[in-house]
Amino acid sequence: MRHQYTPIFSDVLTSRIWAMAPSTRVVWMWFQLKADPDGYVCASTAGVAIGANVTLEAALSAIEELTEADPDAEPVQVLEKAPRGWRIVGFKEQAELVAVERQRARNRRYMAAYRAKLSEPANDIKKA
Repeated sequence: MRHQYTPIFSDVLTSRIWAMAPSTRVVWMWFQLKADPDGYVCASTAGVAIGANVTLEAALSAIEELTEADPDAEPVQVLEKAPRGWRIVGFKEQAELVAVERQRARNRRYMAAYRAKLSEPANDIKKA
C-alpha cells in the first residue's frame, strides 16, 4: 500500500492557522494528513475528535473556527462542509504548486548531472 503524502508549506507559520489554539492546529493538521488527493475528508465531528485526539468540544470549536470566513486571507476559509465530511479549501491548488516545485527540482538535478558529464575529459585513447 502506498502512503498518502501531504506537503505543508512553511508559510503556515505566519498564517492565521498558527495563531489559533493548539487543539485547533492539531485538528487542522489531522485534516491535512487525512485528506484524499482532492482534499476531501470523510468524517463526522466525533470522528474528527477521535482522530485528532481532542475533546468533542475542542473539535467542534476547531471546525467552527476553520470554517469561518477570514477577511484577510484568500481563500477566505480553510474548511467547507461536504457530503458526509469536509473539504479542505485550496488543497488541489497546493498540490499543483508542489508538483511544479518537484518538477523544477528534477530539472535542476538533471541539468547538474548533464553539466558534470560535459565537464569530464573525453578519453579517446584506444588501447592497442
